[in-house]
Amino acid sequence: MSLQKSSETEPSSQEPTTLSSKKNGEQQPVDVPTDAAATARAVPAESLATPQQRLETPAPQIQIHSSTLSGALSTRGARFDTLQFKQYQQTQEKTSDPVTLLAPAGSKDPYYAEFGWVSSESAKDDLPTAETLWQTTDTRLTPETPVTLRWMNKYGVVFEKVISLDENYMFTLVERVINNSSTPLNLFQYSQEHPCLT
Repeated sequence: MSLQKSSETEPSSQEPTTLSSKKNGEQQPVDVPTDAAATARAVPAESLATPQQRLETPAPQIQIHSSTLSGALSTRGARFDTLQFKQYQQTQEKTSDPVTLLAPAGSKDPYYAEFGWVSSESAKDDLPTAETLWQTTDTRLTPETPVTLRWMNKYGVVFEKVISLDENYMFTLVERVINNSSTPLNLFQYSQEHPCLT
């Protein structure tokens, strides 16, 4: 599995990304720091929810299918939590199960990946968390059918993830933030893997 992550505007290592917000009917810049020091800040506490807490409320799954991969993307937390290699088996036995790369929380060997945003005032800014239920009309992620996930917070800020898959193993994730509020947002992206949380 490979993941290519990008945003609508390409930030440099020294300068912030500029998004737009509306204030008094005019567009206002919103700075999004992308420096290395910012990415060292703590991710939201909700991302550390236990498997039992995450299993209490089932969430719709988006099925992942290609000639090489099968799995599922959970709409809760927009989490990659099930992924198997179709062309590789765990042993040389004909009846062997396929190699599993990702497994959901609550399974025997949970291992999954999450991506999101954090800020110095995450609670105040009302950001999506590992427990956020993302909205979509898509049900399958294939090389021909990308998936778009959306969530809007109580201030009207829209968070969007567009996920696509090529014919091999490459996932591409494009994350967007549309700030419809009158308050500037200082955000940066994070990604993390959860091995064996219990």
